[in-house]
Amino acid sequence: MPLRIWAGAGYDVTRQGFPFVRNMDSDVLALCLLRRRRQLLQKRLWVHPILRSRNERGEFHSLIQELHLDEDRHKEYFRLSTAEFDRLLTMVAPVIEKQDTTLRQAIGPAERLAICLRFLATGDSYHTISKRFRVGKSTVVGIVPSVATAIWERLVGEYMPVPQESDWKEIAEGFSTKWAFPHCLGAIDGKHITIKAPADSGSPTRGSSLLFFWQWWMPTTSSEL
Repeated sequence: MPLRIWAGAGYDVTRQGFPFVRNMDSDVLALCLLRRRRQLLQKRLWVHPILRSRNERGEFHSLIQELHLDEDRHKEYFRLSTAEFDRLLTMVAPVIEKQDTTLRQAIGPAERLAICLRFLATGDSYHTISKRFRVGKSTVVGIVPSVATAIWERLVGEYMPVPQESDWKEIAEGFSTKWAFPHCLGAIDGKHITIKAPADSGSPTRGSSLLFFWQWWMPTTSSEL
């Protein structure tokens, strides 16, 4: 087989582990390169046995299917009822759905939504979510932000629309009536969360400890707080 075929396929025959190509018969070299190509392809397509059983033992295909028949436990698991989950899925499915390829079957939109909602509901690590759903960690890393973005874009217009003039007047009236703050259009509240002291943060006296806080500011336009 001519060497130019392999060079055209992206192979540098002098750097693929065959430094002796100058003294090798072209047919033998072609067989060696073909074997090397198959090895690289197999390495790229290798999937851990645990992940191969996703459709049988993954959390979405087992536990979640049972939870869908138990309204209370489903809401405890996702923080959403089955009807709310299905409605949200209908809204975001066209955006988050992926196409199957010749190499593998794509994760369906319902499973992608379940992965994202479980992460949002629990705050579990990507590592933990990946093991429970039997998908790769890098897959979870890609699913969570993309699905969260789709949820935001689909729901922001319905649940967080830009207030109109009549809305601002109603908000101001609420703050004035309930809290005696006239001409108030919103409020900002904060939450101190204790965190682990950063490295090399120092201490005023030997043996004493410092408390470190992370400040979370949350604005609101509602007077019902």
